[in-house]
Amino acid sequence: MSSTAHLTWFARHEFRLAWREWLAMMTGGRRRRNRALIGLLVFAAILHLPAYAVVARYVDLRFPLDPSSLIVLTATIFLSWALMLSQAIESVTRVFSPAPISI
Repeated sequence: MSSTAHLTWFARHEFRLAWREWLAMMTGGRRRRNRALIGLLVFAAILHLPAYAVVARYVDLRFPLDPSSLIVLTATIFLSWALMLSQAIESVTRVFSPAPISI
């Protein structure tokens, strides 16, 4: 297998794990997948409105980019990476944290 095949498998696996974890948090272990899926779609649609407002003015960029556009692009990529890293660290600490003991 090539490294691309490994990467796509890993991304698909991570997506399945994230979906399972999100579904468990939203439904509390109950079988209400329809409501959770509808809620996720509505949430994603609402978040696309401000994203469109921010990104719409950059759609017609022409290459080569000016330095200010490159700085904004680099900062956006770095902040996205930092957010993903913080989520990964949070997930690891949740896995390794001990379960509460009830007496």
